[in-house]
Amino acid sequence: MRAPAILLLAALLLATAHAAQLVTVDQIQQILAASHSESDAKLAGEISSLEATERIDTSTLARWQAAAPGDRTRAALLLLADSSAFLPLPASQIVDQPAPDGTELNQIVMRTIDYLGKILPNLPNFMAVRDITQFEDSPLREQMDIGNSPDAHQHVHSIDAAVLVVGKPYFLPLYVGGRKSLQVTYRNGQEIQVSLAKNDVDVGLRSHGEFGPVLAVVIGDALRQKLYWDHWQQGAAGPLATFRYAVSAEASHNVVEYPSDSGVRRIVTPYHGEFTVDPATGAVLRLTIVSEVPPPYEHVQSALVVEYGPVVLGDRTYICPLRSVNLAREPLAGESETSAPTLRTFLNDDSFTNYHLFRADARIVGSAHVPGGQPPPQLH
Repeated sequence: MRAPAILLLAALLLATAHAAQLVTVDQIQQILAASHSESDAKLAGEISSLEATERIDTSTLARWQAAAPGDRTRAALLLLADSSAFLPLPASQIVDQPAPDGTELNQIVMRTIDYLGKILPNLPNFMAVRDITQFEDSPLREQMDIGNSPDAHQHVHSIDAAVLVVGKPYFLPLYVGGRKSLQVTYRNGQEIQVSLAKNDVDVGLRSHGEFGPVLAVVIGDALRQKLYWDHWQQGAAGPLATFRYAVSAEASHNVVEYPSDSGVRRIVTPYHGEFTVDPATGAVLRLTIVSEVPPPYEHVQSALVVEYGPVVLGDRTYICPLRSVNLAREPLAGESETSAPTLRTFLNDDSFTNYHLFRADARIVGSAHVPGGQPPPQLH
């Protein structure tokens, strides 16, 4: 029942009840390389005590998970990577070359505008599967003596300009709260999601719009506001261009929705983030959104990252969502959102797979061609 209207929500941090060990991507690699004889449970426990200081990209995560001894380790690696989603890349993945001059920069921006204006509206009708891993934390106030758990044990993490206090000592760390699969149908520019499980209750963190609308809205807002060059980063076929942006409340189309005691609260917020594009085509390959919820609701936090990549549909290749990470932090039920409430964290990791063109084909046949000479069934 927490659903950002234009898509927000995103990735964030491990809520731990003890001090985490800060590690780089290289140090995590070394820990994994030295763990070949460890059990799945033991290695998962070690990984759960780590906090990355650099972003773990999707290809690195996939390599680590492929070598993991079991599901517990894979889940711990997934949460570790998701918790690093807004951090800078390791220096080894930043391309050391001069920033583009004014002419080149303008060309990249114009290609991006052209991509959004011509390619996205012409996506074919297709279907895909959205696999969601849901993480959440839970309060343990009934089971622990709060008087013996001083707030000094809280951990302060920084994501961009947003400082988040997480991991109150009477909270469980983030854990896998559930998994679900949705069938996504994209038809005539409209996105429809239906659960693949019978009797599935549609609750928890959710988002929609990854297949195009969010790109048009966010980058449209960014181009009318403040857009900054940031860096080149290494891509599969060459350097990719990364921009930062900031959108004011007056120009924002970014909406955060969350449940409150008085019903669903809907807030239009300023926001900031970054997006990475292929400089040759203008295709957007990564987008982040960090909402800046204004007072008196600044305790509520919401962010999102979406990664895009090539998908073959029919005889053509399109750039479609491959993965997203969503985060929401909101007051516990019964606590006022304006009086330093206790916040609960929800984090979703979504992967988009099994793409195929959506077709509705029918062939009309006469009764002579139907077994038994019966009339053909009616189409509804």
